[in-house]
Amino acid sequence: MAAPVSTTETSTSQEVMTFAKQLGIQERLLEMVEITKDVFPAAPHFDVYIENDPDIPGEMFIVFDIRVPHLSLDQASEARELWGKELFQVFSYPRKFLPILRLDFAQ
Repeated sequence: MAAPVSTTETSTSQEVMTFAKQLGIQERLLEMVEITKDVFPAAPHFDVYIENDPDIPGEMFIVFDIRVPHLSLDQASEARELWGKELFQVFSYPRKFLPILRLDFAQ
């Protein structure tokens, strides 16, 4: 895996950016990074990376892996719902690809 390219609060590998460019979603992905910062302002850091589907060979996902300590279940649910709404606005029809949100709000 390529070394992460760090921004203020996000680590996104060059591999992710290359994959997004191949899919034609690089600008949308960058928009989701900014939206993620707005939706989860208490997250000190989050990662964006590629993960292989364990069941479908050759299928890959872009994962937004966010850790927000001390988030209540209600707050996590509301933030996840807002992130999903924003995702569907950014990735409008036809949707060929959607990133995945992995949210850890444990203490």
